[in-house]
Amino acid sequence: MTARPLVFYVIQRRLDAEARGSATEDWKDGLSQNTVAVIDSCITAARATTVIMDAAAKHNLVATYGYLDGEYIFSAALLLVMVNAAFPHNETNARAMETALSLLRGMADRGNTYLGSRHSLLLELQSAIGPNRTRGEDAVLKAPVTPDSTQQPTPSTNVVEEQPPAVSPWPLEQDLPTMRDITFNFDINDDPGLWEEVLHQIDIDMDTDWIENTLRK
Repeated sequence: MTARPLVFYVIQRRLDAEARGSATEDWKDGLSQNTVAVIDSCITAARATTVIMDAAAKHNLVATYGYLDGEYIFSAALLLVMVNAAFPHNETNARAMETALSLLRGMADRGNTYLGSRHSLLLELQSAIGPNRTRGEDAVLKAPVTPDSTQQPTPSTNVVEEQPPAVSPWPLEQDLPTMRDITFNFDINDDPGLWEEVLHQIDIDMDTDWIENTLRK
């Protein structure tokens, strides 16, 4: 929770830069090493929360109307939605986001209408800022057509029934964080100008205010 204001601010700044067309390829550009470590640790903590809550849900240990259960899942899902929208694609973060959203949907389906509305809000947020991540896909779609790509496949006499793709279990080994991944040296003096800007963004309703401000754009 300590690092969330910083992560929110950096993501918002990056989304604004993307809207202006001035965002760099690497989100770490212009940030100190310590700031990057704080953000990476916050993302890892969100993934760790998702792993724990997913394991608990599989053993029916998540309270449908549990306040803390819902807040943990929502907070992790919100951060992961923003990270996947603002930062370059990362398969581990993408899997964690989908799992967190699925956990919220599951609690809503069991009768928690409050989390149902929060799940819908996250989907709306994801839809609003998601196009920022399609630039790479657009580049592939707009790539020049080569003769090889237009060549039709040769019909085959042996028809093989298409098999559904294998679904990998989640979490995978690389998705599981270690304690080393979520520890960092917290030093606001490393980049005082950035932290001064972040401090002006902190509010008790930071999560919902950030979503509402983003959707208004």
